[in-house]
Amino acid sequence: MPIFYFLARYCDSEPVMDVTELRPIAADQRLAEIFSVVPGTPLLFMDEVDYDIEGRPVFCSAEYYIDGIIKHMVMRKKL
Repeated sequence: MPIFYFLARYCDSEPVMDVTELRPIAADQRLAEIFSVVPGTPLLFMDEVDYDIEGRPVFCSAEYYIDGIIKHMVMRKKL
C-alpha cells in the first residue's frame, strides 16, 4: 500500500508539500555493509518531511542511494 494512500485512509491526512534536503555523504561501515560497497563510497542522502495543508508534518523519510539510482538535475531560468 503506498504511504500516501495509507495517510489518507487511516490518518485522515494528505501531504500537500514536502521539503527534501539532498546531500552527498560517504558510506560509513554500517551503510557500506547494507549497500555492499567499501566504506567511503559516495552516497546520496535524502532527508524528506511532508506537510499537510495546515503546515503540520505528516510524514518523514531518510533515504540513501548509491550512484546510478537517481539522476539529479537543476534547471535555472533567467527572468
